[in-house]
Amino acid sequence: SVMGSNPSYYKVDNSPVEEVSWYDAIYFCNMLSEKFGFTPVYAVDGKTDVATWNYTPHNGNSIRGEVTQNTKANGFRLPTVEECQYTANGYGLYDMSGNVREWCWDYPRGGSECRYNRGGSYYVYDLYCKVGSWDSYDARSQDDDLGFRIVCNSK
Repeated sequence: SVMGSNPSYYKVDNSPVEEVSWYDAIYFCNMLSEKFGFTPVYAVDGKTDVATWNYTPHNGNSIRGEVTQNTKANGFRLPTVEECQYTANGYGLYDMSGNVREWCWDYPRGGSECRYNRGGSYYVYDLYCKVGSWDSYDARSQDDDLGFRIVCNSK
């Protein structure tokens, strides 16, 4: 309902949304933040309004310009690599891995076109289905075992 369409390969009730790029995920975070009246976390060239980003979600393209995050904003965002692995949620759960690998905010040194993702997915061997499992992919990647989880800063 936030984006107007579901890009998932597997369109099944109560399943994670997949086939989303890192760019799609930050776009969604800002859209959802606006919908709930929160301050958006992400900006492209200093602008938080996604209408100014010249980006079409689910199209396999990238966002041109510098993507930054406002760490003090109360809107929705992608977790950091460390939050996925070490920070407990409100229920005291630490293992945040799910059915799909999940995009994180962080990127490898020297490679801002790549972004980290955490956890395993239905597609990989059990050895890699743990929260400590990570990899990095081109931020434009859209796979049927790649999705995201959102978090908010606590008040």
